[in-house]
Order: sequence, then structure tokens, then C-alpha cells
Amino acid sequence: MDRKSPEASEPNRVIRVGYWEDAGSGTDKVITTAGRKVVGIKKALVFHVGNAPNGTKTNWIMHEYRLFEPPPNNGSSKLDDWIL
Repeated sequence: MDRKSPEASEPNRVIRVGYWEDAGSGTDKVITTAGRKVVGIKKALVFHVGNAPNGTKTNWIMHEYRLFEPPPNNGSSKLDDWIL
């Protein structure tokens, strides 16, 4: 997954026919172990047909799971290796 730009922390979730957008505030869920150690984040995304920001919202929802790690600091446009 790539970043929108090398200095941005937000991922680029655009495809040829539309884009995935965060479903809204409060949808991110922290995933913890039984010992309460934070291991990841679950984010809900909604698909929009067309180009941002004028796309049409659809009923398609995707859940993104990301391991909790500090962001790389090497100037790469690559975001994370561990996102489903």
C-alpha cells in the first residue's frame, strides 16, 4: 500500500473506478491481546464510485486490519507491510 505522497501518513486507496474512504469518526477499533497490549487497529472503509471528493457512496464496506507499528522513517512511499 502506498502513501498519497512521500510525506503523507494517509494511504492512497484509489482504484480505476472509485476509491475507499474512512467510514467516519469512531469507526477505528484498537485490537489488544488478553494482557491489554495494543497489537493492531481495525478500520471500516466505504467504497465510492467516481473521483474524490465527488464520488457516489455505495453499500460496500471493507474492514482494514493493520498491525500497530511505528511508521517507517526512510522516505519511502510504501506505507505498511502488514495491512489486510
